[in-house]
Amino acid sequence: MLAAVLWASISIVASAQVLDLSVPNYQQRNIKMAEPELNRLQAFSIANAGSPETAGSLAHALTDHAEPLAGAVSWQQRLEYLRGSSALEGELRPRPSILGEITAAQGVVVQGARYLASVANRLEGNNAYSAFVTQRAQRRAQLYVPGRDGFLHAFDARSAAETFAFIPSSVLPHLRHSTTQQYRAGDYRMGRPAVADVYDGQQWRTILVSSVGAGGSGLFALDITNPDAIELLWELDEHSSELATQQIKLGYSFAQPSIARLHHGGWAVVSGNGYQAQGSEQGAAALYVIDALKGTLIKSLEVQSDLARSNGLSAPRLADYDGDGVADYAYAGDVHGNLWRFDLLGDGAYGPEASASGVGYYGAKSGSRSGFKVSYAGKPLFTATTAQGVRQPITAAPSLVAHPTGKGYLVIVGTGQDFELPDAIDPQQLTHSLYGIWDRHTAGQSTGASTVSREQLALQNITQTTLGVSQDSGESSAARVISNHTVQWHTNFDASAPIQQRGWVLDLQADGAATGEMLVDNMRSLGSMLLVQTQVSSGSATQHWLYALNPTTGGATAHQALAMESATASLLSAIAFTPAAPGRGVLLAEREQSFVVQGRDTQVPIAAPPQAIGRQSWRRISND
Repeated sequence: MLAAVLWASISIVASAQVLDLSVPNYQQRNIKMAEPELNRLQAFSIANAGSPETAGSLAHALTDHAEPLAGAVSWQQRLEYLRGSSALEGELRPRPSILGEITAAQGVVVQGARYLASVANRLEGNNAYSAFVTQRAQRRAQLYVPGRDGFLHAFDARSAAETFAFIPSSVLPHLRHSTTQQYRAGDYRMGRPAVADVYDGQQWRTILVSSVGAGGSGLFALDITNPDAIELLWELDEHSSELATQQIKLGYSFAQPSIARLHHGGWAVVSGNGYQAQGSEQGAAALYVIDALKGTLIKSLEVQSDLARSNGLSAPRLADYDGDGVADYAYAGDVHGNLWRFDLLGDGAYGPEASASGVGYYGAKSGSRSGFKVSYAGKPLFTATTAQGVRQPITAAPSLVAHPTGKGYLVIVGTGQDFELPDAIDPQQLTHSLYGIWDRHTAGQSTGASTVSREQLALQNITQTTLGVSQDSGESSAARVISNHTVQWHTNFDASAPIQQRGWVLDLQADGAATGEMLVDNMRSLGSMLLVQTQVSSGSATQHWLYALNPTTGGATAHQALAMESATASLLSAIAFTPAAPGRGVLLAEREQSFVVQGRDTQVPIAAPPQAIGRQSWRRISND
């Protein structure tokens, strides 16, 4: 039922005109900002804006100090415009909706508890989560949506009525610009929020964490346990005292942070430092481990690229390889194409070679943070380059699947970048790729320097572009055929022989032409199938492709995943589609026995492999 609520809500927020009908009068809107001295929320209002003569105040930020006083729009009028007043539209920027554009946003629905009670209780050694499940069983469903204007919005998931909005502090200095004729939609697009239930030592709480995005450098966290009494937990930006002693500061980030229980004994937010950050000008980057409830820095894990130009760490993917609810490793790429692994191990961790049973140990579930460090002696696990040796930026979070040999995991990562960086090669001029990299040492053991090269990978390729016809709707679409070459993990396919290949690569080019096709969205893994969405931009138009791949080879799946027919091919592995709305990308809806991909002119069922049926983890299946 909740999935149906989610899709209904997202279809509503795709239309600004419909949303306006569900937004209160601008004077009654529940818009909040931080009150920094007390670390709590306060109304976004004239009364709380301070003096226009005080640098750093909201009133000062909304005042156009270059305009002559006579006939100038006042800061009070700009604030009311931002709240939704249409009185000065025309003199200020005309807008089709009092809400900023949110068609490209990815919302999160929050209703009941999010985990399996038995595992959460065992994790914290008490029955507090069972009580939390009961308490939150009737929690009102709320949809949290990041806007492209720097606002986080909350809507009642059933009525689509706006109930709350939050403006991060690092966005406030830029708000005056969004009232001007020069403003462009999306100038302050926010990152996608992450939501989790976390334990504070006495009770469970539901929190939301998000990057500020293009509106400023920073992260923020809200306590959303009660959707009608949301509280501010913390904010961090490049000027925060918490980061004053850190060499690498927070930059601009669009990635979704991760929230997880770690081996030091508490819950943490794990995030890359972002882009164009102070301290990253010569190739450095950092993974931040932050206390989820206090916003204090637990540890900064710093890496150094071999390229002396602006860098930044992208979205991390956390790995809990023994399924006990505690994260053991983190993986993240940077804009230089490096794929890094970070140990998040507990006290006393050891590898299989140190155990009589041959089974490794990830360490104590409570203790110190001494096991948090950069893996592989501070060197990348892999560096992505084109066949000609040109670096390929990594901005989307990796995906993880068990290795087919039973030893280690495949780290699947794609390259692409949809924002500009100084001194960087135009990403639309590159051939981008998908990679599957074998991480062999994932059982708690220590690691030395070892970087996989492109030459160690099996090559897959797009062999044919043809026309496919949907078996469901009869609509036609461009489609692709992908090779399925065998990966020779060991010499002569003998498991006792030396390692032969360390993964696979699929270059995103058809007919040998580089079109700038890239991956900037997270992948979905369904058992023995990987769903990958890519995009190709040409001027103002963007075309998307959806691939259904075998994650262990990077090639075609063994079953017919896409319900498409072609006169020239028996098995199609990718389809082209136009988004249902600008910036929306692919919509994946769930049916009883399959999924369906929906575009503006395309609807194609996707058959999941048999082993994908059933629960995939101890956390409840959700759309976030």
